[in-house]
Amino acid sequence: MGNEKQETDEFKPRGAIAFFIALMVLFMVIYFGMYFLMLSRG
Repeated sequence: MGNEKQETDEFKPRGAIAFFIALMVLFMVIYFGMYFLMLSRG
């Protein structure tokens, strides 16, 4: 009973972190794509 220590102390939501990083990369690609598109029009 006393040996029920799980790995909740070192729990890292890798899926959520990877999704957040992928979302930021996608946002940067869209942002800079629109930025350079507007620069080329000017």
